[in-house]
Amino acid sequence: MEEFIPEGLLSFNFISLLIIAILIGMAKTGIHGTGFLAVPLLALVFGAKISTGIMLPILIFADFFGIAYYKKHTSWKHLITLIPWVIIGIYLGSLYGAKINEELFKYTMACIILKTIFGECLILKTHNYPIITYWILLWTDKIKNG
Repeated sequence: MEEFIPEGLLSFNFISLLIIAILIGMAKTGIHGTGFLAVPLLALVFGAKISTGIMLPILIFADFFGIAYYKKHTSWKHLITLIPWVIIGIYLGSLYGAKINEELFKYTMACIILKTIFGECLILKTHNYPIITYWILLWTDKIKNG
């Protein structure tokens, strides 16, 4: 078993990677917010910049699985509309990430994550769901529907 674990990757880090993979899978199946837990865990294991480079291909690969699984329900028109913006965002993010140091990168990522969480809370508020009620409804629906 040890020959499959890369050198320098401690058992804590290996277990963290398994937890991260589970959290990403949960996020991709519709349990909102679990992806936000995976990002800081991955940053603890590999550092902020490298973890972003690891996370992006994982998320894109997971999206391909989602498209393949739900191919009958895939809205190709929406996906094709998004592709140029995704490419531009990845390109600009790569340029920005290459030019800044690790500390500024951490601060930038923290701001983006907090802004996204704030946006999610704002969306919930406009739907008249208290945030705790939203999470309870989400989990009970997941349990009920399997």
